[in-house]
Amino acid sequence: MNMIRFFIVIGIALILMVGACKRTSIERNGEIKPQQSFGGLKTSDKFNWNTNSELMIQFEGNQTDPRIAALKILDDNGHIYYQKLQKAKESFIAKVIIPSHIQNLRWSYAGKFEKFNPKTGKIVVNLQP
Repeated sequence: MNMIRFFIVIGIALILMVGACKRTSIERNGEIKPQQSFGGLKTSDKFNWNTNSELMIQFEGNQTDPRIAALKILDDNGHIYYQKLQKAKESFIAKVIIPSHIQNLRWSYAGKFEKFNPKTGKIVVNLQP
């Protein structure tokens, strides 16, 4: 008798589970189609679709400084976006691509660091006295 009850309960549970799976109108009418264009999407004229931005790094060395150290461009979480072993007496210019959502960066060189806003598109590391 207990075995019959067990099978009846299992049978009812299976019927309820299968019956609960209902086809939606999307499934009945066909496949879901991905968005083909964004022509109807309205955005502000100031909106920028870019997910990355370019940052120019200008390192102005000091001819009398003999140090050699790592120049790093980091975010607040310590993620390094640029790193180079740099002689303090040499100058250079470089470009680096960073994610557009980054709000604050800092440069670090030989124990010295400074925060800056990457939205300006340029950073100047000046070791001149």
